[in-house]
Amino acid sequence: MTDTIEFVPIAKAFSRIGVSVHSVFPDSTIAEALYSGYSWHVSKGEGMIVIHAVPSEGSLSGKGWEQWFASGDCEPVHQVLFLQKPEVPFHSVLDTSLMDASLLPHAIPQGSWYVVKLESTMGWEFVNLTERG
Repeated sequence: MTDTIEFVPIAKAFSRIGVSVHSVFPDSTIAEALYSGYSWHVSKGEGMIVIHAVPSEGSLSGKGWEQWFASGDCEPVHQVLFLQKPEVPFHSVLDTSLMDASLLPHAIPQGSWYVVKLESTMGWEFVNLTERG
């Protein structure tokens, strides 16, 4: 899914965690441009589904990687994880070496990541676009 977003499988994954794909991608044409070069991964664990949007390896350190996930009856969570301290306030630091590796995309290096939790399920690239716009 690197060159274009395959909306049907991603939409199904979002639906399974109780999120409308339209709330994540308000405009599919703009989403194609904003998320060009991202790879998409869906991981499943014990009662948990995690959707990952991972930018290309060359831009991973600057852009961060997005996660949407839900577990059990909990509300879906949307967060962005940064390898370097982000310019926006972060909520915690996550050590991926302590996580279940089956829930992480292979492209994600082990180590500490700054976690920015978002109130909205809207894609981070859309959030940035609307704040700049």
